[in-house]
Amino acid sequence: MTMKDKTLKIILFILIVFLIIDMVLIIKLGGFKYITKKVSEMKYTISNKDKHYNDFEDNKALNNKTEDKLIDNEEKLKEENKSSNIKEINTASNNYIDDVSKVLPETLYQWKFYREDHKKIAYLTFDDGPSREATSKILDILAANNIKATFFVLGTSIERNEKADELLKRMYNEGHTIANHGYSHNYSLLYPNGIIDVQAVIEDMNKNTSILKGILGNDFYSRIIRLPGGYYSWKGREELYIKLKELGLYQMDWNALNGDADGKSHGKEQFMNNLINTVGDKDIIFVLMHDTDDKKDTVNGLQEYINFLKSKGFEFRTLK
Repeated sequence: MTMKDKTLKIILFILIVFLIIDMVLIIKLGGFKYITKKVSEMKYTISNKDKHYNDFEDNKALNNKTEDKLIDNEEKLKEENKSSNIKEINTASNNYIDDVSKVLPETLYQWKFYREDHKKIAYLTFDDGPSREATSKILDILAANNIKATFFVLGTSIERNEKADELLKRMYNEGHTIANHGYSHNYSLLYPNGIIDVQAVIEDMNKNTSILKGILGNDFYSRIIRLPGGYYSWKGREELYIKLKELGLYQMDWNALNGDADGKSHGKEQFMNNLINTVGDKDIIFVLMHDTDDKKDTVNGLQEYINFLKSKGFEFRTLK
């Protein structure tokens, strides 16, 4: 017998011995139960690793809610929902009034402005009033077209306007929504260093509410606010969002405008072009305009804006 044959025999013998030992162990430990137990232990270990990894990722996500993270998420939502659809959102009893607690969370807060049925809905909004001359003209045009709008009134404008009581009562009696734009419109007070001072904002809104109650009665209350300069212009939004939710309030920005916010008159034609471009192909629009006497082109162009939106199939609604 050669050395090679002897080596092979030794290896074969060793393998047989190990096989016998394994068989004995399996029999003593319950046969296939032993194998099943080992497989289960392996699965449990793998599952636990996955769970710990997922827990870690979840905790990491919770701890990373910085302002930059919020901004990134907002941009992603805009991109993801550009072509998405929404379902019917009108739940209010009046045929021109929608429930703000349904509409805003399902549209503006998620940047979803498209409907499954492609029904067109426009919410016209006017900031900074009431004004001595413009408000009554705006109300006349809206009445002539049987349109209800949302007026974000300002406390200082009310105090400076001797016609304010009369105009606010007319708005209310004609079915328009009177919403809260705060008292001061003071950026330095409300947003020091560009960061929302939540307490200052709430106090400013409450001060305006008190003025409105003094004119419209103690039963007056609005769930809708608009921050001067808009909600997305400032940092520190998460804390304000939590506070508004706690108070049952809803902030309302816009997704279309005529461009009258900068205080300069660019002419009716430019304002119309701004409106056309920002409306685009959206099914749901929240249109920003201003109710001040220096926005003459807004008043002069309002009927044309309405005609344009009607030609696109929009119906006009308000929120409460």
